[in-house]
Amino acid sequence: IHVHPAMVRFTFQMFGADKVILISDSMEATGLPDGSYQLGGQAVTVMGKKAVITDKPDVIAGSVTTLFSCMKNCVLNMGIPLEQAVRAATENPAKAIGIEKEYGRIEEGNRANLILMDKELNIMKIIQKGKVISVAKDEKAESVYEMYYDFEESINKAAGYRVLAINRGEKEEFLKVKIDGTDEEIIS
Repeated sequence: IHVHPAMVRFTFQMFGADKVILISDSMEATGLPDGSYQLGGQAVTVMGKKAVITDKPDVIAGSVTTLFSCMKNCVLNMGIPLEQAVRAATENPAKAIGIEKEYGRIEEGNRANLILMDKELNIMKIIQKGKVISVAKDEKAESVYEMYYDFEESINKAAGYRVLAINRGEKEEFLKVKIDGTDEEIIS
């Protein structure tokens, strides 16, 4: 609503993917249906992805767009590569506020809070404090992935090279992989 796609692309190119931080000016009505709400004591009307001042419908009061939707919009509608958009919504903001040793990256020691998406960037599952589990598709098949044929480890303790190896093993069809957690840890 606020920024033209060409300006978003220019920002990523000018400053670099490691410097851009995606934000949302969403208000407390985010995630709620269209209708009437309050913002700082002022009546606002939510219609789709934006909120307008009720008695001045041409004046935008804010949005009801989530940060995930901003990231998805960058990829699908603005031509930003997925890796750069995800970084701008995760790692970069975590670094900016000094919490990158716990959040923002899939790395050993970081909290394993993940969003699993399909190819169209629709949320399939949200995981907090999860585990990566891999098993052999064929236990008798010899491969460089044998150490992951019966493997389970908390994501926040899994070294990056292990996660990459497990991903390769799954792509090469030696492994079946799932991310698991308790009902409390898996939100949806």
